Amino acid sequence: MSEVAVLSPGEVLPVTTAPAVQGAVTCSGTTHGESASLAGHLAAVEALDLRDQALAALDSGSPGAGLTIAASGLAVLGAAGLRAGADAVAVLVAVAEIEECLGLFGDAAVTIATAIDLTSTRRRGTPKHTLGTFAAR
Repeated sequence: MSEVAVLSPGEVLPVTTAPAVQGAVTCSGTTHGESASLAGHLAAVEALDLRDQALAALDSGSPGAGLTIAASGLAVLGAAGLRAGADAVAVLVAVAEIEECLGLFGDAAVTIATAIDLTSTRRRGTPKHTLGTFAAR
C-alpha cells in the first residue's frame, strides 16, 4: 500500500490509501527541501483561492469584505516567505482593483506600484516595495 495526496485547486483533500501498482516508484518520506516546497505550494494555492474569493466578494457588491479576504491572502504568502513572487503580484493586482472600487485611488496606486516593482525584482535585485510596505498602511 502507498499513500497518495490528492490536491484540487483551492482545496486540500486528506491523504488516502491506495494499493501500490507493480513497478510503481514509492517514497517512504520527503526531504526537508521537498517539504518546504510543498508547504510553499500549498500556501500559494491558498492565497490564490483567497484572491478568487476576494474578487467574488467584489463582484457580489461587498468590496470591503473582498479587501479583508485579499489581505488574508497576502498574510498567507507572507507567513510562507513568498512575499516577492508571482503569487504575491496576482493578489496585489486584485487588492488594487478592490481599492479602486472603494475609491481608495492613492492606496491602489501604491499597491499596483508594489506589484510592478515585484515583477522586475529578478532584473534589478531587491524590490523597493514589499508586502511589508502594503501591510504597514
